[in-house]
Amino acid sequence: MKKIFSFLLLFIAAISTTGCLNLNSVENKDNNSNLNEQNEVKNEVVLYQSSNEVVTSTVEEAVAKVYDSVVVINVSSVYAAGSGSGVIIGEDDTKSYIITCHHVIAGATSFEVILSDGTNLEATLVGGDEVTDIAVLSIAKTGLNCASFIEDSHDVRLASTAIAIGNPLGTLGGTVSVGVISSTNRMIQMSDGTMKDLLQTDAAINSGNSGGGLFNVAGELIGIVNAKYSATGVEGLGFAIPANTARSIATGLIEKGYVEGRYDLGVTFADGYLREGGFFGTSKKVVYISEVDKNGSCYGYLAVEDIITNITVSYKDNEKDNSILSSITESQDVINFFNSLELEIGDSITFTVRRDDYNANPIQVTVEIKQYIYN
Repeated sequence: MKKIFSFLLLFIAAISTTGCLNLNSVENKDNNSNLNEQNEVKNEVVLYQSSNEVVTSTVEEAVAKVYDSVVVINVSSVYAAGSGSGVIIGEDDTKSYIITCHHVIAGATSFEVILSDGTNLEATLVGGDEVTDIAVLSIAKTGLNCASFIEDSHDVRLASTAIAIGNPLGTLGGTVSVGVISSTNRMIQMSDGTMKDLLQTDAAINSGNSGGGLFNVAGELIGIVNAKYSATGVEGLGFAIPANTARSIATGLIEKGYVEGRYDLGVTFADGYLREGGFFGTSKKVVYISEVDKNGSCYGYLAVEDIITNITVSYKDNEKDNSILSSITESQDVINFFNSLELEIGDSITFTVRRDDYNANPIQVTVEIKQYIYN
């Protein structure tokens, strides 16, 4: 069973020469500007990143530079609790912003950040993006040490030093491990079946490291740790989201609370059997809805146990012919169908479904694709 989603690439954040991410860097040009002019002034997000100058240092010096920027993240919900890591990437006048992995905060309703000095702070979710596995939290404290993104993570070199700092096992906050960059662009299939282009390192990575920082010997943030390969006899296969991706997604989440253009149908398709003609009747293989996410476009339209018999996609620009899937025998047929399309916000999907009384005539349900906002 898989959720269907798509994504668009985002812009790269502007370079900052002042240090931390700043949400209030735009000043009024004239103190006598009228109200309308003031209303036109917009906040600008600038992420702190390094210059082109190569700064050499020892591992000890690099760790001393960035150690306080890495935090412990504890999350909880009515069902469970968990721990991960995060990195402080900037601030505005009242808040500091912390990047982490989406899977660290997914499903949680409360968030706690523990600074390197042991200070506990309540955190607020700014936004999350499941596709890239990036999320941002904020805390009501400023003046903290901010990590510096490398200017371009494409410049990360094979076999260069990699320093991971995080909270392995959820109990060992501030742990430092050192290795090398084993691959600069490794395509990895995640447990949900999606493919991600990641940095690979042999620095020790364990559960709880997710969301922590991967730094180079200059103390620049080159990636956000998000995965390891776990199997008997396997060692030294850790992975991180490249800084370019992490920075651009974090910028969108801080500015808007979501990634522009992202959508999620919010339904899970499953294979099943429908018995027709009573207890001794024949069984027919069908595809049905096993889950509906309240954040997805289909929430309020499709229902759990709806049987899908036909799908028609209509495009908002009216320049493309409708896409139709009429022969549906397996959930993978539906997944492949949606993955083959380039859908946009505003396109619509008409599902023909059998609901409740499966002997009754099918009904049609039309869903408009909406901007996805994780909540």
